[in-house]
Amino acid sequence: MNFCVICDSPLTGRECIIENIPVYQGCVDTPIEDDIIQDMHWKECDVCSTIQIINLPREEDVYLKGHAAGIGKVWENHNEQFIRFIEKNKPVRISEVGGGSGDLARMSSIEWRMYEPHPPNEISTYRDIDFIRDFYSHNDARESIVFSHVLEHLRSPKQMISDIYSSDTRKIFLAWPQLDKWVEDGIPGAINYEHFFYCTYETLIEFFSTNGFELKDKEDFENHSHFLCFTKSEKTSELFSQNKNNFIKVENFFRKVREIKIEKPSYFMPASIYSQYYILQNPELCLGVLDNSPDKHGKRLYGTNAIVQPPTDINLKNNNVVVSGPHKKEIADGLKRLQEHS
Repeated sequence: MNFCVICDSPLTGRECIIENIPVYQGCVDTPIEDDIIQDMHWKECDVCSTIQIINLPREEDVYLKGHAAGIGKVWENHNEQFIRFIEKNKPVRISEVGGGSGDLARMSSIEWRMYEPHPPNEISTYRDIDFIRDFYSHNDARESIVFSHVLEHLRSPKQMISDIYSSDTRKIFLAWPQLDKWVEDGIPGAINYEHFFYCTYETLIEFFSTNGFELKDKEDFENHSHFLCFTKSEKTSELFSQNKNNFIKVENFFRKVREIKIEKPSYFMPASIYSQYYILQNPELCLGVLDNSPDKHGKRLYGTNAIVQPPTDINLKNNNVVVSGPHKKEIADGLKRLQEHS
């Protein structure tokens, strides 16, 4: 992929290569010899300053299995606030692209259809969800469409928004990770084979404007997500603000990740990319990996030899646990409560 996913321009800017990164960030029950490890090749767009991976692995390898459990108080609060934000902007009928476990659909009183090609098994028991086990089709467009932490994963976001513009859809609701802050803070997993392109918030708004959708409303959820409402409008000319610091931000991000050092043998939590980078930099100090999701227990964190356990399996008073990621505080607070009651 040697063209920009945001503005469609050839990628002719600066480059950087990050070596030996696992292509999948979830947990598996296969041997480590089956894991695919490859270098990330990032390249800059000289037109809109987006940085993206040009040697993307196959989607079936990157999304080997579902892995984002979306459990915990942070996600619960995120979904509640996002639903309030959506309902405040008065949609009539909604299609949600990539609805996961159907949390948003179950929380709303709005007529809601969810497209999810790989739903969890239990979703078939949710009688109140109208879901289609397939990828979204703009031929079945509704008045409003919802993307909750999905658009940043799409290989062709420009084509998706173009298709929506040509349909009867009038509003787009977007929950978008605060990547500017995550990259600046060096949070492992901010950009990766799933979040394979990095553009600033300003470029994101320009992207929608050039594709015929005007920003009408915005809220921020903690230091986690932007909630955005766009309405269909006239397309603007394709002029993007350039920010040559973006490339430096990406280089600095990976330098921070590569400089991660652990002083003593530790467990790592959660069992995801947030621990993956830590373990890859300090494999000899990894005692194991912890996670609250029962679906991950007993499996191996891809790219490592670490087997996933529930935190209740270890003596928290006598072991060091390294917690990472945007939900770090919630996880640390949970471990503290477990320790107090053990």
